[in-house]
Amino acid sequence: MLPINPDFASRVHPNPPPPGGRPFYTFYPGTSHLFDATAPATRNRSHQFAIDITVPQGSADGVLVADGGLSSGYAIYVKDGRPSYTYNYFRRRVTTITAPQRLAPGKARIEVRFEYDGGGTGKGAQVTLLVNGQPAGTARLPETVPVIYSYDETFDVGEDSATPVGPYEAPFAYAGAIEKVELRTEPTRP
Repeated sequence: MLPINPDFASRVHPNPPPPGGRPFYTFYPGTSHLFDATAPATRNRSHQFAIDITVPQGSADGVLVADGGLSSGYAIYVKDGRPSYTYNYFRRRVTTITAPQRLAPGKARIEVRFEYDGGGTGKGAQVTLLVNGQPAGTARLPETVPVIYSYDETFDVGEDSATPVGPYEAPFAYAGAIEKVELRTEPTRP
């Protein structure tokens, strides 16, 4: 007999700030299966990812970081050698930014800057993908996920452990090396 709690509504939360108001996280390969209540806060706030990777000879594809899945969420990944970002708004609008150039072998830094509009929950955002400090694409999100990406999907580094957020087959583990994933978040904007 398992201790099952069917009252999942009591576990839903508005993605509050981290304990002590900490705005900065560093994650390493192997971080996976963080459910929404324990994942870093990215909804209804501006945030920035900076991911340091090593690309082997012949390129490497795979997920660098993902939260959510087929229902909604985001993923930063490399596909066909090109860094990409996908934001899934409840499958009603799936937005993908893909860098025009393939990554060269060696060290690379992939960044995503998510500038939230503010003015309440689920508002729009401007997203910019950068590769080695250079802009590689932008997209406008007219609305964003207001409360929760998924009840059963998770935050993962180096793979997407359940259903895919983007146009790939999960888990789509990154075939190169991830040094670290840094995330800086700002407070929610009323």
